[in-house]
Formats: sequence, structure tokens, C-alpha cells
Amino acid sequence: MTPTAKYCDVVLPTTTFLERNDIVTPNGGNYLLFSNQVVPPLPEARNDYDIFCQLSERLGFLEDFSEGKNEEEWLRSFMKDSEIKDYDDFKESGIYFGKNQLRVGLSDFAADPKENSLNTPSGLVQLSSMAYAKTGSSPIPEYTMPVEDEAYPLRLVTPKSRYRIHSQNSNIPWFNEREKHALWIHPSDAATRSITDQNEVYVSSPQGLMRIVSHVTEDIMPGVVCLLEGVWPAFDSEGVETAGSVNVLTSTVPTLPSQGSRTHSVFVQVKKK
Repeated sequence: MTPTAKYCDVVLPTTTFLERNDIVTPNGGNYLLFSNQVVPPLPEARNDYDIFCQLSERLGFLEDFSEGKNEEEWLRSFMKDSEIKDYDDFKESGIYFGKNQLRVGLSDFAADPKENSLNTPSGLVQLSSMAYAKTGSSPIPEYTMPVEDEAYPLRLVTPKSRYRIHSQNSNIPWFNEREKHALWIHPSDAATRSITDQNEVYVSSPQGLMRIVSHVTEDIMPGVVCLLEGVWPAFDSEGVETAGSVNVLTSTVPTLPSQGSRTHSVFVQVKKK
């Protein structure tokens, strides 16, 4: 039951990747993975596909949805028109390397820019965009200074944990015991706030408020505080976050114009409890 699931009216128990077969497309690289089922599903757990089949049957369009195929038949059909000729061999090995492993982006363009021009006004790589300039912005990438707010003088950074993959493992004590979750703050910033190591402190931003233990250390630079990302949130009766889930402090507004994450342009204030 993740924090998100607790907001749901209905929670359907689906299988994990260890309880089903699937074909996995990696984020990068010219290869495919076959994720083999390792153990039977736990009681009452259902494969996502089986859940959708049961729902579509209740809604009256099972045949249109499933086309009469089960999980195995769908996986085999996905491979029919691919360059993978032996499905069973792929399933046994667990990996298939595609052709041309040495390919790189824009290699055809680099070899012959005239013959393989790009979809830009000049056909070349452009660092300046007059089309974007017409929106009133700079035609070339420029750094935009964040607006300073005296109420939130500290910059918050949110690096990865050594023992979590984002929020995965956050609910497992074994992992949590191996990495202290605390707000890193430089001694000079701590001293001006009468904060010492292991104090409970409030961290606030325009988006939210949390209570967490301090870690006073010179391993963080002055003006910057650090809190690892990926913790499941918990709230007290007053709505203050108490588990150290940094998401309550960050903004969902992206950086512009790149539409990127602004997880390192969050400004906060820290006060002793």
C-alpha cells in the first residue's frame, strides 16, 4: 500500500515482475529483455492483463480486447514480425542484442550532412532558433536566474539514496537502517539558526512544510541543504510531513523552456523546532 494507493477507492492486487512473464524494452541500448516468471503469484494476485480481461468481460467487450489470446500468445505475437526468429531461445537466454550495436545518434548526418540533412531550417544542428525567438524568448539557450526570496534563503538539493531506487525499498526497514535520513546543513547555517546535530527542525518552502532531524556537517557547502529523495510521505494531524519526503517541498512547475525537473532549484527555510 503505497502512499498513492491509500488515496484510491479501489486497489487491485497485481503481480510483480517476478510473478509474470513479460518483454521489457530498456530505456537505452539496442537490445530487448525477457523477464521470466520466477515464482507463482501470491493468493488473489492477478496479472495486469488478466485483470483487464475480467473488467472488459464485465463491460461486454472481452473478445474485442483480448482477441482470444492469453499472456503467452500475446508475447509470441509481439515477436512474430520482429527480427527475433526463435521466441523460445529468447525466453531462455533472457536477452536479445539487436543488430548494429555500434550505432550512435546522428551518425548518418555526421557522415554526410548534405545527403542526410536534419529537420531544421538550415538542415544543420542549430544552437539558435529564430522560431523560438518569435515567442519573445532568447534565440539561444540562456541561464535564467531564479527569483530570490529572503523568506527562503537556502538552496535544497535532493540526490539519490544508495539503498533506494526512487521510492522503492522506502517501506523496508532493512534498507532504511543502513542510511541515516536527515537534513544536511553546514555548521555556519546551523549556527545562525541555533541548530545543533540531531535537532528536530522544520523545513519549509512555498509548497510545503516538513519536520526532520538535522545533520550538521562540513560535507555540505554553506547556503545549501541536502535531503535524499524517494521517501514515502507521512503527515501528522496538522498536515506537517514527518517522514522526510522531499516531494512536499518541491514544485511541479517545470524549468522553461526545457520542461525539465527543477529538483535542484528549490529554495527553503530551516528553523529549529
